[in-house]
Amino acid sequence: MHVRNPQLAHLMHRILVWVARISMVLACLSLALLVLLFIAVIGLRFFGISVPSADDIAGILLGGTFALGFAAAVPGDQHISVDFFINRMKPSATALLKVVAYVVTIAIIGYLLLGFSRIWYAAYQSGITMLGTLPIPRALPMGIVMAGLAMLELALVLRFLERMFGTGFALDERDLPSGAH
Repeated sequence: MHVRNPQLAHLMHRILVWVARISMVLACLSLALLVLLFIAVIGLRFFGISVPSADDIAGILLGGTFALGFAAAVPGDQHISVDFFINRMKPSATALLKVVAYVVTIAIIGYLLLGFSRIWYAAYQSGITMLGTLPIPRALPMGIVMAGLAMLELALVLRFLERMFGTGFALDERDLPSGAH
């Protein structure tokens, strides 16, 4: 499955890079806020002051850091992949398995995103809050994770299209272990 169109592949890559950059900026912002929260919790503890719902807020920020950062790994194929067997197969078999892996991954993330959006919407409609001191709507952390999943899904689709219209799915330099080129 390879339809050569370098202009379209380049466009997909440019959009993918922007999605990854936005994803990384949001993940870094979430991580910076998490660090500031920890500093505040530790610093204020010396004065006998506790930060209300600090554990809830920390959980939201930690979830945001991970979920929002997922899409940043996609453009350079920097995600974890187990390719011990496909690196030893014929290029046509490798390409086919990579297409199947992309399609299955996109389908799974899409299904997860659909189910998660239904749960988020129910939490949003009900107005249910987290269990901490502050009335933080449960839809907030769910929305952050859902945004990360949506960015991941978009990044995977763009990377799939980029490879379909560009280099194809056969092994390329990034797929080989260092020193095997």
